[in-house]
Formats: sequence, structure tokens, C-alpha cells
Amino acid sequence: MSTVAERLLESWLDNQTERRYQPAFIQMLVSEGWTVLHNTRHSPIELGKDVIARNPSGVLHCFQLKGNPGSRVTKSEAANLLEQFHELVRLPPGPEFQKSPQENHVAVFVTNGEIDEEARLLFERAGAACGQPGVAASRYELWSRGKLLSMAKPAIRVWPASIEATRLILNLLAGDGREPPVPADISTIMVSLLPPAGATSPAKTSALSGMLVVSEIIKQRWYQKENHQALHAVTVLACIAALPLADTEERLGMIEGYAPLALEHCSDLLTEAKEKNFEPDRAWAEGDMLGEIDVMWERRRLVADCAAIAILGGRDLSPELRSYATDLVTRVTHQVMLWGQAQIPSSIVAFWARSLVDAGIGKEFDLAATLRAIEQANSGDDDRTMLPGPYYPWPDVWALHQNKPHMTDTPIFNDTAHGHLHFGRAIMGMLAKRNLKRTCGALWADHTRVIHEEPELADHVFFSAVLADEGSMRDVQLRTGVWADVVNEAIDGGATPFLDPYAALAWLLAAYVSLVPYRAWTRVLLWLDRQFGETWYHAEYRPR
Repeated sequence: MSTVAERLLESWLDNQTERRYQPAFIQMLVSEGWTVLHNTRHSPIELGKDVIARNPSGVLHCFQLKGNPGSRVTKSEAANLLEQFHELVRLPPGPEFQKSPQENHVAVFVTNGEIDEEARLLFERAGAACGQPGVAASRYELWSRGKLLSMAKPAIRVWPASIEATRLILNLLAGDGREPPVPADISTIMVSLLPPAGATSPAKTSALSGMLVVSEIIKQRWYQKENHQALHAVTVLACIAALPLADTEERLGMIEGYAPLALEHCSDLLTEAKEKNFEPDRAWAEGDMLGEIDVMWERRRLVADCAAIAILGGRDLSPELRSYATDLVTRVTHQVMLWGQAQIPSSIVAFWARSLVDAGIGKEFDLAATLRAIEQANSGDDDRTMLPGPYYPWPDVWALHQNKPHMTDTPIFNDTAHGHLHFGRAIMGMLAKRNLKRTCGALWADHTRVIHEEPELADHVFFSAVLADEGSMRDVQLRTGVWADVVNEAIDGGATPFLDPYAALAWLLAAYVSLVPYRAWTRVLLWLDRQFGETWYHAEYRPR
């Protein structure tokens, strides 16, 4: 076992509440062959059961998780927990989890701390009722810090061997939790955990489980600062990096079980923004309006990103929060504050979310207005309005416009997007499939004034945010357009077979292209449009 990995794992476990280590605990169970039946958030209706699962032998277990970061369960704390422990032991988990009404379960109390001897005696007395008539549990078990560390072996086995990945993990754990994650850094860590080509199926399953545990470990600082947007981003990036391992129903199910954590982080961010009175149609400043003027619109966009993903992912939001999310995606698609091409995929994702909650035609006209704005910006002669390419995030664009080359280590000051544009063909295709023929005709002149850029890369490159050394950039110059050809190209352009196995996770892929805009290839966007949009024209109905 790597000494560094062991110490980092212990440090992580010793700083987690029960809610924070619960996702990793789920992956630990899965890695040992357990079948997880239920994973609930903490609420008064849990009846003492946070996780319900069957072990490899099929025995039903109910788990109650408690957080004792770097501490112990004392006698007094155990006394306060006895009511919940009695629920864990005495009440059945529910008929949907039992093979028969008479099936008993094993009650397991879990803590990431240690358990004092006197506390163990209290639990032992309370657990003495196990196996008696009217008591749902056949026996009870106590799992503490040592047990959890031994269960985390998959994370240790896949711990990155590369110096670069280890350095990145250490930097993340030493960070302040306020900075957003760099997608390429997260991908570098996750890719380093992938098994070699030709790995056996058990090795792939172990690696996948380990990757998701490591994902939770590197989120530690962001958890501490309650940086929900960053937590959402890391969850999405980890899931996407792990998708190449999801070549069986079991492994795909592992990712489908973990990915909704990203939706939970989105919901938490929306709740926080609403509590801070960040209104969708007003300036978003926490304190000094003038001091935050450069960041407040980008802050709104990031929260709107999470609102869009929560809607697309079917997150169960309260009526108030759903209304808030709807207002956000409506506002950011109607009033787009353009700064660069890197934000365009997130606007498209917000359009898809708005399509699920808005039956009007206004959203299509807003999308058309966005296309006109970005094409005019990059076809003109004013460098001040030109939108830099999708490889440059907001901080780099800010440094460019403020003429502060020392604030970025990218080549943005020596690069130009003049006359070139990404994503224009995808948006035009989306509008064409919705039969906005007149609107597309009005846009066509601007559409032909720019060169449409499209990276040509192998399918496997999509799953990593690390810039690839392979492939090429294809330039497309459009002249005249035949309506039927434009529509059919949009329909056929959405054929992306390598994504078809992940159709159930379309919302996760949409979240990914929002975070990593240079992976929003035209064929990917048109494939996603198939998943989310009900269009006039499609493969079964084409223009004559």
C-alpha cells in the first residue's frame, strides 16, 4: 500500500460527516459485490436506515451512518442515538426490499470514528433484542473507522502511479475550496486510474469503484467550503472519465447510481442561491456591486447551468425551487451576456432545459438571436467584440479584455478567432429541425460570413478534458444552402453511435459539454438534441 495514498485516505475519512462519506461508502459496498437497494438522504422518514443492501450471499443489511470525524462515539452520544438504533433494529426496511414479509435483516451501525467500550456496551444491550419475535433484525453489527479503511482498498489499488496525478491530488486537497476545478486536472487524475487495455471484467469493476471513491476523496476541500458548483463539476467529470468502463449492465448501473449525486449538488446550489436572494433578472452581487461587476453575470450563468442540469436530469425539486430554476434558464437564454465561445454550449443546454418547461416559440427565437449575435461578433472587424475560442474559459477572456497577460498562462493573447466560429452549424441544424425556415433564411447571410470550425478527433477523446495531441481541425465555409439539405444534414449529423449506450445519462453528457465546451462537437450536440428535443423534422420525417 502506498504510504501517501494511505495517509490521504485516512485524512479524508477523518474529516467527513455521514452525508459526505455516504457516496463513497456505497462504492465500497459495490466493490465488494454488494447490491445496493436503497440510498437515502438524511431526513426524519429514514426510520434509522440510510442504506439498504444485500451482501454477495444475498443477506439483507440495513445501515445507519453516523459521522464522527477524527473523534469517537462516546457513551453519552450513544445514549442519544439509542432511539435511532432501536428503529434500525426493530423496524423492517419495507416490503419492497424484502423477499418475504418474514425476512429479517442485519442491522449495521456505521461510523467513521472509533466507538468507546462503554458505548459498545449500550449498543450491545439494545441489540440483545435481535432475533426475538417482533424484532425485524436477526442480529446487529458495529462498523467503525478500521472497517471503512479496509473497505477502501479498491481506491488504494487504483491509486495513481504517476507523479503528475499524485501532485494534482495533493494540490486539490491543499486548496482553499473556493477555486473552481480545472476540468483537465480532474480528467488527468481519473484517466490515470483506468485499468490497462485488455483488463479483465473484475479488474474493470474494481477500477470503476475505486475511481468513484477517489472522486469523493478529492472533493474534500469543496465539501468543507460547501462549494456546490465545484462538487457538481467534479462528480460529472469523474463519471464521464469512467464511462469507457461501463461496457456491462452492472458497471453502467454503478455510474447511474453515482451520477445523481451531481443533481444533488445542483439542488444544493439552487437552494443556496435562492436563500441569498440572487434573483434571475437582477445583478448578482454578494457585497460590492462595483467590485463584482466583472463576475456577477458569470456567477448567474454557472448557477443557471446547474438549474438546467437539474431540470434535464429530472431532479425532484420543490415547487419554489423548480420555479426558480425555470426563471434562471429562461433568463440566461433570453438575455445572453456573451464573453466567449466557451459559454455557448451551456446556453444550448439551458435551451434544452427551457424546452421542457416552456411550450412557447420564444425560446427558439432566443436561440436564433444567440446564433446571430455570435456570428456577427466573429465576422466583424472589432476585436473587442470578438468571441475567443472554446478553449479559453472566462478568467482567460477576462485577462484578455483587461489587457493583463500576466493573469493567464494560455496563448489567448496570440490567438484570434476572427472569422472563425464553433457551434454555429449545430445551432443552425437545431433551428432547421424545428422547421424555422424563415428564421434560418434570415440568418443565412451571417452564417456564410464565418468559417465554421470543427475538431476531427477519435471517439475516445471525448471522455477526457485533457487536450489531445491527435486529430485535426476542419474548416467549413458555407455558401448557398438548400433547405432540405440543411435539415437532412442536421438529422444525420446526430448519428453518434459511441454515445448511444449512454442515452439514459444524456443529462450527464449535457452537463459535461457545459463544463468542457471544446468537447461539444457538432455531432455530440445534435445527438443530445435528439435526446431532449421534440423536433418537427427527424429521421422518420424529412422535408420533401
